[in-house]
Amino acid sequence: MANVNRDYQISIYLDTRRAKKNGKYPVKLRVFTAHPRKQKLYPTKFEFTEDEFDLIWNVDKPRGEKKDTKLLLKGLETTTYKLADSMDEFTFEDFELLISPNKVQEKRTVNEYYKAAIDNYKHNNKLTTATGYEYSLKSLIQFSSTDILHFKTITVQWLKDYQFHMESLGRSRTSIGMYLRNLKAIFNSAISGGVVKQEIYPFGKGKYQIPTSKKVKTALSEGELKVLMQGKSKTGEQEKAKAFWFFSYACNGMNVKDIANIKYKDFIDEETFYYYRNKIKDTDVEHKPIIIYLNPFTKEVIKKYGNKKINNETYLFPILSQGFSQAETDRAVNNFNRFISQHMKKYAQSLELEIKINSKIARYSFATNLIRKGAGMELAQESLGHTDIKTTKAYFAGFADDQKRDIANKMMDFND
Repeated sequence: MANVNRDYQISIYLDTRRAKKNGKYPVKLRVFTAHPRKQKLYPTKFEFTEDEFDLIWNVDKPRGEKKDTKLLLKGLETTTYKLADSMDEFTFEDFELLISPNKVQEKRTVNEYYKAAIDNYKHNNKLTTATGYEYSLKSLIQFSSTDILHFKTITVQWLKDYQFHMESLGRSRTSIGMYLRNLKAIFNSAISGGVVKQEIYPFGKGKYQIPTSKKVKTALSEGELKVLMQGKSKTGEQEKAKAFWFFSYACNGMNVKDIANIKYKDFIDEETFYYYRNKIKDTDVEHKPIIIYLNPFTKEVIKKYGNKKINNETYLFPILSQGFSQAETDRAVNNFNRFISQHMKKYAQSLELEIKINSKIARYSFATNLIRKGAGMELAQESLGHTDIKTTKAYFAGFADDQKRDIANKMMDFND
C-alpha cells in the first residue's frame, strides 16, 4: 500500500560543507521529516562545483550535457520518491533498507533511463517527444527478447544486428535512425552521470554509425503551383485542404501548428499579423516575431473558414478550442495536418499531377520559389523564422533547368 499523504520531503542537495581535493562538492539526497523534525543526507555518485550545480540544477532550461545531467538528477529524485511512497508508513530505518547504491544512485538499466526521460518530457508537455522515446524503447525490447536492457549488452555488433533486423521487417531508415538517436541520447545521459563508462559507448567514428536517410528536397515548381491554384476541386474537403495549403504557402510557409495557434490578438492591423514559431518557443534561441502580410487570397480564406471574433483570445480558425490540454492540442493539429495532406493528394491526382504533396511541401515550395524569384538567402531565412541559415539552405530545392540555361547563356553576354 503506497504512502499517499507524504510527511517527508526529498530533494537534491549540494553539500558545500567540505570540498573534495578536486574542488568539487558531493551531491546528496536530502530527506526531511517534519514530525519528528529530522534530516538525513544520503550520498550519490555526483559531484560539482557550486557554479556547475547552479547551471545544471537551478537553471530552468539547461542545454547540452547540463540538460542531460539535470534529467538524470530529476530521475534520481523521482525514483527515490517512488521508493519512499511504497512504504505504508515512512521511517528512516525502513527507508534505508529500501535504498542502495544499485537501486537509487546508479540506475544501470536502459529501461530506467528511458522511463525517466519519458516522464520528464511528459511533465514538460513534450508529448510527441515522449511518444518517440516510448516507441524507441518498445522496439529495442522487442528485438532483445528481454524485458530489461543493460548498457553493457548494447555493443557495436548488437546495434548492427538490430539495424539488420529492422530492415528485414521493412522499417525505414528514418524510423531506425530516430529510435537509435534516442538510445544514443540515453547513453550520453548515463555517461554524464558517471553510471556508464565512456569505453563501452558504441556510437561514433570507428564504431556504429546511425543510418541516415538522404533528404530529398521536394518543392513544387511555379507551373505545378499554377495548376493546383487554378484547378477545380472535386469535393468540399479538397477545396478546404487547398485553401489551407495555399494559406500556408502564402504566409511564408507557415506550418499547420502555427496556423492553428493564430489568435485575433496577434493582428497588428486588418492586413498584418505576427507569430512566434511553436517549434522554437521552448528553446534558448532568441525569439523573433515573423510578420505576415495578408493578400486577397489569404483574406478570403479567413473570411470563408475563420472564426467570428469574440475577443482577442479567439482563435482565427476553428482547429483548436480554448481550454484544450496539450494532448488535445497535439491531436487536433495532427488530425488537421493529416486532413490537408490526404485531400491535397486526392486533389492533385484529380488534376493528373504526378507529384508528392503534403502540408510540409507548402513550406518547401515557398522557400524555393522565394529564392528562385530573386530573394536572397537571408530574406528567406527571416521569412521562414530559421535561426540557422544552413536550415534555410536545406529547404532550397535548387534552381529550375530553364533558369540554369538562362544563366549559362547570359554568362557569354558581354554587352552593356
